[in-house]
Amino acid sequence: MEFALSAKNCLILALSAKLCRSDESAIELGYFSLSAKLCRFWRPLIAVSHNKPFNPNEHLMQLKSKEGPKDYLPVQWRLVWYRERCPEGTIETEMIHFDPDRETTEDGYAWNEQTRRSEKITKRGLGFCIFKATITDGHGASAIAYKSEKAASFPDYIEKCETGAVGRALAMLGYGTQFTGDELDEQHRIVDSPVKR
Repeated sequence: MEFALSAKNCLILALSAKLCRSDESAIELGYFSLSAKLCRFWRPLIAVSHNKPFNPNEHLMQLKSKEGPKDYLPVQWRLVWYRERCPEGTIETEMIHFDPDRETTEDGYAWNEQTRRSEKITKRGLGFCIFKATITDGHGASAIAYKSEKAASFPDYIEKCETGAVGRALAMLGYGTQFTGDELDEQHRIVDSPVKR
């Protein structure tokens, strides 16, 4: 049976990634079958969490901001960190709003070869959604987060929205909170202090 590798399914795979280490052939996972190719995909992430304790500093990216470069820990590495610490934890996502016909816009900049300069543009797209993510750590702590996304920002806005909700909930549980970039940015309504490195 074929199945799409969505963010939610990745979480299912992460729970059973341990199986991939011992079996190169197909692995039965409930109704899903994992091929050896998917096992090879998970191997680098599995190795990180099984050879030594997860160190988020080894997986940071630098994001540009008005205040200068900021450290950012991508959601996939927050998931590895979380799964190492909370093997009994749960992650649930739910699309709580979907409007595929909503017209959306996104302002940005694009390079113009004729004028040889960057010019402001407005991208347009049809589609808007909101996801809710609920995460528990298996020890009594939990977090609920929401994320909205629009088609004008990303062609795969539905997947980005689900991943963003999971990332925000993980940050609320403490997994990458100090490395969230603009995910939890209050902009001019600061409620805590940023981390300076």
